[in-house]
Amino acid sequence: MGDFMKIFYDNQNIIYSDAAKKLNNAVTVYDNGKYYAYEFKRINDEALIITKDKEYIVEAVEFYHNDNNDIYKYYTEDNEYYQEFDKPYIYKLPINIIRPTRYFIEKEKLIELEEEYDKLDIKLPVCILDDEYFLLDGHKRLLLLKEDQRMVNVYLKDIPTEPEFLDLIYILREYNYKTIDDVKIYDKDEINEILNKNKSEG
Repeated sequence: MGDFMKIFYDNQNIIYSDAAKKLNNAVTVYDNGKYYAYEFKRINDEALIITKDKEYIVEAVEFYHNDNNDIYKYYTEDNEYYQEFDKPYIYKLPINIIRPTRYFIEKEKLIELEEEYDKLDIKLPVCILDDEYFLLDGHKRLLLLKEDQRMVNVYLKDIPTEPEFLDLIYILREYNYKTIDDVKIYDKDEINEILNKNKSEG
């Protein structure tokens, strides 16, 4: 392993399927000038890892699992790699009691996700803070789900320890963000304009 290694969700590399790129199921590891590709094919609460690169498979799985705790079993087609994690307890919550932790959603990415909506097995991570449920990830998925559902499957995670998270919660409360309906939907140009404006004012 080199001095600089980067792991990221990859929505550009043509080696991955379109669905994997849209659903954040494609993970790339960059190290020592080389790229290593790992595609995760979700099957309920398991994931088949499609890869020719076994060198960084442990790191790729740990990275992916951190955002997908609802998956507890990972394996390759040849079962050369096999890993199990603790299976989370899944329960249902009314969508309208879950507070968001995002200001806005990119319209183009929402449309891309909607195209793959039938492939989604939605289980979302939440934490409890001051007796309220906060969504930690999956705002686009929850927004799509609420169009025809009142409940959502969730699993509990610890409250993030970063000070920025509590700052974010404070600001969202100040702006009266209470449900996923309060999250704004902007196109990419509008988001860039907002970010540039905030940068210049900051």
